[in-house]
Amino acid sequence: MVSRLKIVHVNTNIKGGAARSAYRIHNALLESGVDSSFLTISVKWPRDMLNVYTAVAMPFQQNRPNFFDRQINRCKFILTKTFGIYKKPLIESIKETYLRVKEQLKCEIASLPFAEFEILQNPIVQEADIIHLHWVAGILDYTTFFRENTKPVVWTFHDMNPMLGIFHYDGDSERNKHLSYILDKKVTSLKRRLIRKRKGSLAVVCPSKWMGECVKKSKIYEKVKHSHIPYPLDTKVFSPVTNNKFEELMLIPPENTVFLFVSERIDNRRKGFDLLLETLRLMTDQMVTLLVIGSTEQLEIPWADVRLLGPVSDDNLLNRYYSLADAFIIPSREDNLPNVLLEAMACGTPVISFNVGGMSEIIVDGFNGLKASSIDSNALLKAIDCFIKTKTLYKSEDIRNFALNNFSNKIIAGKYIDLYGSILGEQY
Repeated sequence: MVSRLKIVHVNTNIKGGAARSAYRIHNALLESGVDSSFLTISVKWPRDMLNVYTAVAMPFQQNRPNFFDRQINRCKFILTKTFGIYKKPLIESIKETYLRVKEQLKCEIASLPFAEFEILQNPIVQEADIIHLHWVAGILDYTTFFRENTKPVVWTFHDMNPMLGIFHYDGDSERNKHLSYILDKKVTSLKRRLIRKRKGSLAVVCPSKWMGECVKKSKIYEKVKHSHIPYPLDTKVFSPVTNNKFEELMLIPPENTVFLFVSERIDNRRKGFDLLLETLRLMTDQMVTLLVIGSTEQLEIPWADVRLLGPVSDDNLLNRYYSLADAFIIPSREDNLPNVLLEAMACGTPVISFNVGGMSEIIVDGFNGLKASSIDSNALLKAIDCFIKTKTLYKSEDIRNFALNNFSNKIIAGKYIDLYGSILGEQY
């Protein structure tokens, strides 16, 4: 029955946290016997990635205007040239405003709901029973997709962008209000109108309950059904490493507590590395080693034992770092359900974070980690000090079993298959 189900996953690229999560969902479905494909604008990917296809930029098919439309366009032209009172179309206004303020924005990322890819013309999409959207900035053109698509759509929200204007998290939206408030309102209004007038059915999936609460408050998706399904994880790849020699090879003092921080970009303010550095500065007991994985400029941190390891793309190597650490620290100011959180727990490593996003519902204090009481370096310091004093009480096997019971490929694939089945009904 499952083998008859054809799913196409649409994600802008194959790199980054959202792409990693999207591909893991796709791969988990493949393991469960679902005919799953992955569509992206990337042109190269690792050989071990299965059923991946590249979307091709295509000119949108323009319908020839009828007599009535031609007369309206003629009136608009006359009004513009003669009186200068014609108001620009919303889309044109949005694009012009965005180009004007884009370079001034201080944010992780900003994007518009437009693209040059007409994915509905792609054979992989046309053959699918369900179109499963993921992180789609730059590949999905909202204006054509929701107006023309009649297939059922499942949309996994990897960040807040589908609910916001041009930004992907609330923090960036707040910081840039002085530049983008009107633009944001226009983009949000456009998204709301397109979603409400869509032809096909739409079901939203939230990897964290926090994201689900955001959907409930969203005016765009207030009438859209949403489900909570966490990300899957290959628990065979991510597992505790026995006889790990990294500590000796890296000459880490045996008495030190080892912490690990991982981010694609260390300077990403949302990920909170600046708060972690300030916390280390406040520590009086410096019997701590911090391993840092991610892209960064060379940093001078003379007050602490910080090892900058650069980017790590090899999961097996990353697995060994998780297993080496006494605890994984993820001091995000905002976050959905970071892959690194699940990966660390699958390796039996406790996690320290702020009480935000997916971390607030996954981390159980004293069992698989600790949550700082507020988003600041002093609260993080208290959580780290508490962990150091109680680290022997954490049981790696119990943390590992928690990950196995909640995030394994088989469990998460089963939840998605049930969702697809409920959407297709008798067809499935």
